[in-house]
Amino acid sequence: MATIYANGTIITMENETQVEAILVEEGVITKVGTLSEVQASAPETALMHDLKGATMLPGFIDTHGHFTMSVLTSKGCNLSECETYEQVIEELHKSKEYGPEEGLLGYACDNNLMPNKQNLSKEILDEISPDKPMVVLGTSAHIGCVNSAGLNLLHITADTPDPPVGKIGRVDGTMEPNGYLEGQAILAVLDDLFQFLQFHLFDYVQQTQLEYLKYGVTTVQDGATNSANIALLKMLAAEDKLLVDIVAYPIMTPEAIETMDNNQQYVNQYNNHLKLGGYTIIADGALQSKLAWLTTPYENCGDYVGHAYFTDAQLERLIADAAEDNLQILVHCNGDAAADQLIRGLHKVPNVNRPMMLHCSMLRDDQLDAMKQLNIIPSMFTGQIYYYGDVNLEHLSPQIVDYITPVKAVMDNGLLVNFNQNGPMTKPNPLFSVWAAVNRVTKQGSVVGEQHKCSVYDALKAVTINAAYAYFDENTKGSIKEGKVADLVILDKNPLEVEHMEIKNIKIIETIKNGVAYKFD
Repeated sequence: MATIYANGTIITMENETQVEAILVEEGVITKVGTLSEVQASAPETALMHDLKGATMLPGFIDTHGHFTMSVLTSKGCNLSECETYEQVIEELHKSKEYGPEEGLLGYACDNNLMPNKQNLSKEILDEISPDKPMVVLGTSAHIGCVNSAGLNLLHITADTPDPPVGKIGRVDGTMEPNGYLEGQAILAVLDDLFQFLQFHLFDYVQQTQLEYLKYGVTTVQDGATNSANIALLKMLAAEDKLLVDIVAYPIMTPEAIETMDNNQQYVNQYNNHLKLGGYTIIADGALQSKLAWLTTPYENCGDYVGHAYFTDAQLERLIADAAEDNLQILVHCNGDAAADQLIRGLHKVPNVNRPMMLHCSMLRDDQLDAMKQLNIIPSMFTGQIYYYGDVNLEHLSPQIVDYITPVKAVMDNGLLVNFNQNGPMTKPNPLFSVWAAVNRVTKQGSVVGEQHKCSVYDALKAVTINAAYAYFDENTKGSIKEGKVADLVILDKNPLEVEHMEIKNIKIIETIKNGVAYKFD
């Protein structure tokens, strides 16, 4: 069925061009121009979709998130608004409507909001779930807590040593685990979370995709995934259950390399909406949890600068292995020391294809030229300015916090920056990322890094055409252009015209994926 879209503002993201109308046929944009030009190209049976003054943009593209974990948390308990452990316990008790065979999950629990910034312990979780495994993830999923049943399932005891990077929390004065897990310790839980909680992906995948579509997202990432979840995604693709495009990046391990070798039909190409894009490499932890690897110590922490997950030689080996197979790498670098390490590694292993630096929270000016030379793509989590800006003011000097997520400096240097939402730890809402980049306001209303605010149009590029480039999709997605896929979003207001602080309140009226419309009230 052919459809003409007209009578609104159509922002193509092609050199700030706006057009009167577009024609979509069989899921492809076939004509862009004036209404008369589009009508002349359309078949007589074409439908007219009256935008009624609304604004159309290309569909938004998620450049870093965790789709399968988002499926899981759709059945979990969001703890992001809790400011006391009494509230945490109350919310978790409400979530005990799960079936008797399933474990319990809480997520986005921010210990920085709690009295004395105390971490959860197994004693608190045992009150809620004494028998079934339970896990509560922090705001970044680089920290978390499990109950006693969870510790038993993971075989973590007093004799279990801390991992090379991270730690197992202990009861004071003993080696008995207290349930708190950090770094590689919690990653062991995340690696097999579905089995840990006995969740069933198929049960919740539809509502998770609709949640992304509700925010205008038509391409989704499953970052830091594993081989088991890729097998599930393949099943979904084979059964035509995928409504959105999903690009998967497993954590780089020997098993992941084998998975890539055995699934060439998905590598670097979409097959029933699923693509294997390359590998995730985690070089450090989260800034708000003081796990990012910095060159300058955290405030009031002596000489503590966070943790490196790899030696230079180890990271270089991973980069070389990915480059040998012509696969992209997404490297988690919150701290500037982690960014330095990636830059060093890419200097040693040249010609890596579009490496992406995830989050790059603490970039310095002197790193930007090297990033441009090496074609490193910065994927910035601008929402952290709002969510964690106040906490970071406690961990770091105001001068350093002003430079967290330096969007404008990166853009001015000519780097093709994109924005991510790091779902499910925050909502997969690209317009919120745009709002955060344009305003740089914290939860408590402070403006940090005024000089790093960017324009609304440049922010929109970061969730559309720049994001498409990050996935090698710039010829098929990311802008409204003849021949591109009809991935589109219709907004109730024009983000280029509303007050900057109102951008986050713009509503999605309709999201169109491959020409298929999903309407939202």
